[in-house]
Order: sequence, then structure tokens, then C-alpha cells
Amino acid sequence: MDFGCPQNTSTEALKAYIQNDPVLIKPERQTGVVSSGLFGADHQVAPSTAANKPISASRREQLTRKNEIFVDVIERLTVLIAANGSVIRSELDGSIQMKSFLVGSPDIKMGLNEELAIGKASHIGYGSHVRLDGINFHQSVNLEEFDHSKIISVSPPEGEFTLLTYHISGDLPSSLPFKIFAYIEDDPDKGQLSVKLKVQCDIASRDHAVNVVIRLPVPKTTLDVTSTISGAGETVEYKAKEKLVYWKIKKIQGSTDVGTKVMISVSNYSKQTKMEIGPISVEFEIPMSVLSHLQIRFLRVFDKDHSYVPLRWVRYVTHSDSYVVRL
Repeated sequence: MDFGCPQNTSTEALKAYIQNDPVLIKPERQTGVVSSGLFGADHQVAPSTAANKPISASRREQLTRKNEIFVDVIERLTVLIAANGSVIRSELDGSIQMKSFLVGSPDIKMGLNEELAIGKASHIGYGSHVRLDGINFHQSVNLEEFDHSKIISVSPPEGEFTLLTYHISGDLPSSLPFKIFAYIEDDPDKGQLSVKLKVQCDIASRDHAVNVVIRLPVPKTTLDVTSTISGAGETVEYKAKEKLVYWKIKKIQGSTDVGTKVMISVSNYSKQTKMEIGPISVEFEIPMSVLSHLQIRFLRVFDKDHSYVPLRWVRYVTHSDSYVVRL
């Protein structure tokens, strides 16, 4: 195998690499079937159980196989926010993943945003809002039409591979998806701290975030943690070994906010106890949305034989790589 592609299928060459015990199979009575060919010519056909059967798909497999191609535009966000709300660091790493289950080797053309600009110093025209700091393409990509029409051509190998990767740093094209507000009150006499958390989802109201997990570190001398939640689909769990509070939210609709209150009891309260709370880290997933506004205008498959109509699936998703808010 070389990058997932078979290079040699000869049984003689592969014998040295087979470590398991062989299982003997009863040989067929006929090693081949002689059938009448065109104009009376005879040709030999290997049986279906032949050891040296080629790895290419048979005609029946090609006819019954579902011809599909999946394209995922995936972006991962890295953000560090100061206690006063200012953004210290913001980076976005994106990729376009392609998974092909197409018979043969059809040519594929994919169109990206027509006004796409690459490089921090590149000029953005009127109405354009997509700019990438850098972009890298797979070695099989043809870029003849990319400069003037933002169209890339590729003959994808069977299976999954990364078509391209890109990066954005500094000011992002969209506002950050979440704002975290924390209000901490302490009662030294009772050895308790109260943390009120509010999460504001700043994405479009038609979009939503799922699998949101908010981690809140608590002081090392924490004895017990109690909490209140505001709605269904939310859970708050305290893991004593990790000294972390996990606030899990299944789904948050865009332009909405949710909140919770965490009560912390500590054994030895000091001036440093309050400082041990935080920073807060957030995990999330935003389906069918990317912050860069990168879009696939079209995805065309050119089958030379015109023997099938492929199914094409395109998905967008934004993940959190590191989303940290200092308190």
C-alpha cells in the first residue's frame, strides 16, 4: 500500500507479509470455464473464487453500487479572550475533505466563491467578504481555472482525502460565536463562592450550536458543588478528581442565551481561592455554517461513459479547537 492505494496484488509477493495461519479452501472442479465467444471463438473465464481475481470492481458491483461523493467544509476555531472581553488571539483553520465512492475515475470540477481573495495584502473588491490568509491544495488538483474563475479540477482517488486546507488569523470575517459572562460572589465566613454563568450565542438566528460543553475550573480546596439549570437539554456535573464543573448543553439556537448558577463550598478560604476559578473553556459544533463564509458554488461530476448520475452531498461545520475565556 502507498498512501492507501494498492501497489501490488500478486499473491506470491504478499505471502511474506501474511502472518496468520492459512485456511484451506476446497478447489473448484474447474479452474476455468470455457465459453463460446464472438463468432465461435472460445475464451476462458476465471471462476468468482479465483485467488488472483483483480481488485477492480466487477460489472455487477458497478451496477449495484451507489455512486456518491461527500464533500465536507470543516473549520476549527482557536480563540483566547481576556477578562475584559477583548480578543487576544483568534485563528481559524479550515479544510475541504472529499470522500469519493464513484465508479471509475471521473473528473470533478468545484467552484468556490468568485470574489475569493488570498493573502493579507490582497485587494478585496466591492461586495466581497471572503479572504483567506493562505491556502494549500492537494497534489492532484488542477488550478488552471482557479486564478480567474476560482474553479478547481480534480480526479479524486477512491476513499477520503483532503482536497485543500486554509488559514485565517487576526480579525475573522464573522463575529465570535459565543460570549461568556461570569459573575463571582464570595462569602469568606461560610467558605462559599457563587458563580453565575451566562452564555450568549452570537450566530444567526436561523443557525444553532450543538454539543456545547463549558468547563469551569474550581479551587483545589473545593468540597462540594451544587448548581441550577435553566432549561431542558442541560446538565451540570462536577468531577472532583479533575476539579472541573462540566456544563453540557445539547442545543443553543442562534441569537439566544442560557445561564446557570454554580455554588462552590471550600475547606480553607483565602484571598487566592477566588483567583483559582477559571479560565473557562468551551467546546461546540455549529452545523451547516462556517465563519469564513467560504462556499462551494457548484460540484460537477463528468462521467466519460455517462453510465450513472452521482449523488453529491455537501456539508459545512464549525468546531472549537481551543476556545478559552479568562475570568
